[in-house]
Amino acid sequence: MLNRANSTEDNRELEKIEVFGCVPYDKVIFDASTEGKTIFDIELNSPAFLAVQKVVEHKLHLV
Repeated sequence: MLNRANSTEDNRELEKIEVFGCVPYDKVIFDASTEGKTIFDIELNSPAFLAVQKVVEHKLHLV
């Protein structure tokens, strides 16, 4: 799982590993972490939350 990976250096490293998915930068996650909240405290429609959900569902063959 990649988190905020988008630089050229990251792309070179990606060629060496299997990638399950990518989590986009999401200010909601940043704000929650600085406020001491967890992933369970954010809205379910957060782009980062949805990205992780999609990967988990795919890897566990839930969809």
